[in-house]
Amino acid sequence: MLDWGRSRTTIRSGTLLHDHPKRNMIAISAPQPPATHRPHRVNEVRVSPPSGEDHDVMSAAVALDLLRMLRGAGIDAWVDGGWGVDALLGEQTRPHADLDIVLPATHLARAREVLSGAGFVALREWLPTALAMRHPDGREVDLHPVTPTADGGGDQELFAPDPPFHYGPPTTGFLDGQGVPCVSAETQLRAHMGYEPQPEDRADVVALAARFALPRPEGY
Repeated sequence: MLDWGRSRTTIRSGTLLHDHPKRNMIAISAPQPPATHRPHRVNEVRVSPPSGEDHDVMSAAVALDLLRMLRGAGIDAWVDGGWGVDALLGEQTRPHADLDIVLPATHLARAREVLSGAGFVALREWLPTALAMRHPDGREVDLHPVTPTADGGGDQELFAPDPPFHYGPPTTGFLDGQGVPCVSAETQLRAHMGYEPQPEDRADVVALAARFALPRPEGY
């Protein structure tokens, strides 16, 4: 999930890396997976958006259209990331640059086919952990494949030595007043652990913890 408005990067071994708000480091200069999702920071710089980049290209209406397209193709997609937080809160609280989707790993090929047919191309291919696809108009969809688990959730495979990240069963949230399947508040709070949070992350955690009467993770 690449949000130019709040990207923090690390220069490590000559490669510019983006600090992903969940667990992964996204290589901007080369589409290669990181050795670890929490590298030692040597130096940090702020990344400016490319000229003409739309900071809020992923509106609620666009997110809903993409979700309908995927689910209409038989893909069991749940909303994750920033839009997942706002779905749980029932309102948009900040701009979003992309749409994060959790889906069964067995549905990934179909999702890629559907998005490719709609004009999206692969931006970051870090399988089996994630696949990001981007449209020429700026829309971006980040796919997080999981292996379904007995509790109704799923496990996302991460890069060694990290164990899989467990998504609990999805719940129902609301985008523009429309019910959508989304990642639960408990899973969202766990996903905000293990990295240095940005102001938006802190706001997300505070809002979710207050709305669902859940304890804040350490550091928040």
